[in-house]
Amino acid sequence: MGFDAFVQLLRVVRNVLMWVFVMALGIFLLADGISDLRDKGAPNCGGVTMSTGDVCHYTRDGRPVGDDDSEQVAAGHKGAAKVFIGIGAGLVLADVLVGGVTLSEWVKKR
Repeated sequence: MGFDAFVQLLRVVRNVLMWVFVMALGIFLLADGISDLRDKGAPNCGGVTMSTGDVCHYTRDGRPVGDDDSEQVAAGHKGAAKVFIGIGAGLVLADVLVGGVTLSEWVKKR
């Protein structure tokens, strides 16, 4: 195997690893978003489960920066879940399209 063939092989391996990584990331984001969206549990604030009427106090560098009640916290979690689903679906779709185009070009060369 010559040096050029070795470099070409490394490029193929790099591209396949990148494809696998992006696909795995997209699937993870999709699964996490769907799981969060389906979660019917109580919202939490800093790892502490909130009850109806509870208020979550946010601080930065020890100074208060805002408050949210339990309904606002729950709505924020649902909004984040939708963003995760959108990004995950976009990554998976783009990965499938790029992988399909790359594979078809590779097959044409052979």
